[in-house]
Amino acid sequence: MRYVVAAPDVVDDASASRLGLRRVFGSKKAEIFEDAAARPYYDTRGACRVDKQTRESVTLDCARPTTLVRRELGTPGWSATINGTKKHLPTGPDKLFQTVQAPAARSTISFAYRPPHFRAATALSLVTLAALCLQLVPLRTRRRCESKGESAATRSEEPRSL
Repeated sequence: MRYVVAAPDVVDDASASRLGLRRVFGSKKAEIFEDAAARPYYDTRGACRVDKQTRESVTLDCARPTTLVRRELGTPGWSATINGTKKHLPTGPDKLFQTVQAPAARSTISFAYRPPHFRAATALSLVTLAALCLQLVPLRTRRRCESKGESAATRSEEPRSL
């Protein structure tokens, strides 16, 4: 992370200097500090040339297979697509940032996030929506009958045919 945003007077000059931060903006609402020693968002430790990058994808030209580090928290739900092949990213206590094995040669690596329980949550939401819709059917039928001058009492007193 190259920039740090803080509320005014949260980071004093001595602390900023000790942390290697330099104030680049200040106002009554916020202060922004730059960390000149910040590592790049995508890092192969010099093993690959980064041709094009966005927050979601990177195009690399690697002389040999290497580990690509993406400085995004390594949390469950992230996946990477390497030249069209989907790979799940490893997570765990020893994986602060996302890592993926980049192949030798030119490759494009894209990243996507889908919450771990997305399908179950979607199914539950659809079941809940269906149940809500089913609750509205009797209400609509009752209102339609009442608008015709019928009431629940008159409907129950009607003679039944055999």
